[in-house]
Amino acid sequence: MRFVRLGNTSLRVTDLALGTGALASRVDEKTSLAIMDCYIGEGGNFIDTANVNGRWNPGNLPLSEMMIGKWLSFHHLRDKVVLAREKRERNAFPERKSGMTCTTA
Repeated sequence: MRFVRLGNTSLRVTDLALGTGALASRVDEKTSLAIMDCYIGEGGNFIDTANVNGRWNPGNLPLSEMMIGKWLSFHHLRDKVVLAREKRERNAFPERKSGMTCTTA
């Protein structure tokens, strides 16, 4: 994969991000883990973890984010992956402001 600079930051991310909206909920956990393993195995380092991913789960639990956290910890990838998280879904969470945040795991 090709690496690009993220905006005007010093972060270098792959030009292909992994969207995780359906992981651990609409896609079973075993398949979700295999998808993330494959993405990292191919050199990816940019994971999109939208904060609205859990809105269709009972109790609005962010199942994909919870699974990603365990996966990152298990594989010791916290310092190798950049997480992106949108904050603009006003209808689901009107108290949250619009925008996007990125952080290293």
